[in-house]
Amino acid sequence: MTSSKRNVVVGKLVLAAVLFSALVGLVGWGTPGPSLDWSKVMPLVLIVVLAVIALIVPSVMISLAMGQWALRHGGTDAQWFWFPSEPQGLVQQREAQAALERATDRSVQPG
Repeated sequence: MTSSKRNVVVGKLVLAAVLFSALVGLVGWGTPGPSLDWSKVMPLVLIVVLAVIALIVPSVMISLAMGQWALRHGGTDAQWFWFPSEPQGLVQQREAQAALERATDRSVQPG
């Protein structure tokens, strides 16, 4: 991801967090008690939003790292971990590809 795309994504995340916290603040403004004002509600909302972000970001990073690890170690696709076996026909396709590579290697090798 280029830095300009990364900046756009970060900007969108910040905007979404600000809008979400404002929405939660508006909804919950009168709920805890009528004596609370914006200066008391918004820090609480900000803490909740930051806590949610602090939980979501590491879980996404771990999930993506595990998917990359699986792909580097011969996995078909990280999403296939949800299914009990390989996609239909993939085993036969791999065997056919391996046989073709073995045949090509034999024809290229001298002797």
